[in-house]
Amino acid sequence: MDTLDVGLKWSDWRTWSTVEAEGGAPAEAGVYRVRATESPGVALPIPRALGVDEEGIVYIGSGMLQVRIGRLLPSTSGKRHHDLGRTYEYYGFDKLCPYEQLEVQWATVAEEHDAPEVEGLLGKKYICTFVSLPPGNMIAPGQSPSPA
Repeated sequence: MDTLDVGLKWSDWRTWSTVEAEGGAPAEAGVYRVRATESPGVALPIPRALGVDEEGIVYIGSGMLQVRIGRLLPSTSGKRHHDLGRTYEYYGFDKLCPYEQLEVQWATVAEEHDAPEVEGLLGKKYICTFVSLPPGNMIAPGQSPSPA
């Protein structure tokens, strides 16, 4: 069962190479999630504070999909242009699942300003289910960082 099903029409899960071959994500606003896999198409279950995330979700995000997911794509230079890419390696999540083995899926929303609200709903549902954030999210999805 999809623990993050909130009535969205999700794309199929895609590998980075599939996203690149298809010319990237749609140029529309939406939400996206990234999962760890054991092999293509097979989610890597991740133990969480309360239970196991059988879907292997490591990140939930939102924004203009083409831009945000484009920043997620592995670059040949090894530089990461998205928070997930930087935190994923910094905290050693790449030992769990190599970055290149992650998969992404997305759902579009009607208006760009709806995306953060839907992201927040997905994040809240994840937190209520597992009593923790997805491992790549450093703040709750849909929340702004607190001013220093």
